[in-house]
Amino acid sequence: MDTKIREANLEDLERLYELWIELIKIHKDHHLIFKITDHPKDSIISNLKTRFAQADTKIFVCTVDNNVAGMMITSFSTGTEAFLLHKKGYIAETIISEKYRGYGIGNLLFKEAEDWLIKKGADHLELQVSAKNHTALEFWSTQGFTVSTNHMIKVLKK
Repeated sequence: MDTKIREANLEDLERLYELWIELIKIHKDHHLIFKITDHPKDSIISNLKTRFAQADTKIFVCTVDNNVAGMMITSFSTGTEAFLLHKKGYIAETIISEKYRGYGIGNLLFKEAEDWLIKKGADHLELQVSAKNHTALEFWSTQGFTVSTNHMIKVLKK
């Protein structure tokens, strides 16, 4: 397998959309927050284009034999200096296509994202994981993440 990590580009949009849908399918039964509309494509593509334009956001992809096998979206932000840890690296949507899982692609993507966030000046990393996604919880724990808060949701309108 010829595996490479690189920054995503606009030519990857269709595949990034497919990966995003794959991620949502994994989570759709976890909570209403993961339910999508019948026609999400335009909105998701628009969101991805917005992220491409943000200087403090990167979308990394892993290609296997020139096919995009996974993605990780990450961003950097600075909070109030009143807190010791105020330079946040954030790991957002992360998905490895099912047929490529178990080959270390998540580790490769995370290493690239972590290196970029360190170069940006991050003093800590944050992410959110579905409480019902045990595979992801285990993966992120092995990367050194620990639980600091509980993210709670109250649905106001269905």
